[in-house]
Amino acid sequence: VSQSRYRMLSTRLGYGRPAAFAIAFALAFLAGVNGVDSLNDGFNIYSSASARLTISGNSVARCTAAGVEFQIACPDSTIVGNTFYKCSSGVLTAADTARLTIMGNVVNSCTSHGLFLSITGEQTRVIGNTCRSNGGDGIKYGTGANAGENYVVNNVCTGNTGYGLTLTATNIVSASANTLSGNTAGRMNNGLTSVPNSSLLADTNYMVFN
Repeated sequence: VSQSRYRMLSTRLGYGRPAAFAIAFALAFLAGVNGVDSLNDGFNIYSSASARLTISGNSVARCTAAGVEFQIACPDSTIVGNTFYKCSSGVLTAADTARLTIMGNVVNSCTSHGLFLSITGEQTRVIGNTCRSNGGDGIKYGTGANAGENYVVNNVCTGNTGYGLTLTATNIVSASANTLSGNTAGRMNNGLTSVPNSSLLADTNYMVFN
């Protein structure tokens, strides 16, 4: 892909603007000069042309919906080094997005799950994120997240109202080296049995060393 096809969006949105970033171009890089405050979605990916999107270093606060929401597949995308505060969720995947990397983000005080992979594609990487004090789970894979080769590694989920990490029985996810502590519902729910904060779970699909 030629370098000329990449675009950078560097507009700063102020408090109370009426619309979020609506992302519809094929290749994009959204870097850390963006401040998004009090909108619906922070970054709403809705176009079928979307692919190889990078959202990096942004501060997204007080959105009534998700900080980043994938409404349609956007493969080979990266969400890295962003801060999400008091949104509904930090990141919501509502479409099959293969090879998505969510890395090094901080999700704090959202009303629902911190990172909510409701529907996702294969080879999803959720690495080194901090999800704290959210109203749902720290990280949650939904029933539609049924693809394989997903990894949840080195995340910190603490002080959430739900579980630190929730998977469903259909997920094929390798979870390791996560810190899951102080969550109201418990450390982890693997879709079959709940795991309280004091327990350790290890089976063929999930390996948790916390």
